[in-house]
Amino acid sequence: ERGDIPIYEPGLAALVARNREEGRLRFTTDATEGVAFGTLQFIAVGTPPDEDGSADMQYVLAVAATIGRHLDGYKLVINKSTVPVGTADRVRAAISAELAARGVEHGFDVCSNPEFLKEGAAIAHFARSGQLVAGWGQDVALGGFAFVPEAPFVRGHELFGGFRHSGVIALSHQIAA
Repeated sequence: ERGDIPIYEPGLAALVARNREEGRLRFTTDATEGVAFGTLQFIAVGTPPDEDGSADMQYVLAVAATIGRHLDGYKLVINKSTVPVGTADRVRAAISAELAARGVEHGFDVCSNPEFLKEGAAIAHFARSGQLVAGWGQDVALGGFAFVPEAPFVRGHELFGGFRHSGVIALSHQIAA
């Protein structure tokens, strides 16, 4: 709540401060409040190596379950890029299981946020990026991007994607080109 930024990223403190002041960004430890506040629900927790070397998904799935326990309307749930292939399906299943346990139905989509940003230059790179690669499960999820003010894709940049797995395909085409 103090607005301290524990990482080095030029411009981040000002960006956080401005968005807090304008009511677009809040920090809380209250899951009910957090899920109720934002249409976009970012899952950005650690995925340390499991005993066999694979990503330990327990924290990602715990957050997904928490979102499902508190979901009260449409949400776009966004995974970070460092999760394994198939995570969107696992997150969707965890949220769906919680909704089923509550006996309620609420719409939601799960997508990936593949970021290719250099530490210490991420904000500058994001602001100048000419393309965004994304994958999502339903047509309605694309509308979720309109909730992100001043994002590159709102400013007329090129958007690749369309289906949950197509972001990887679009990126592959860009790398090959």
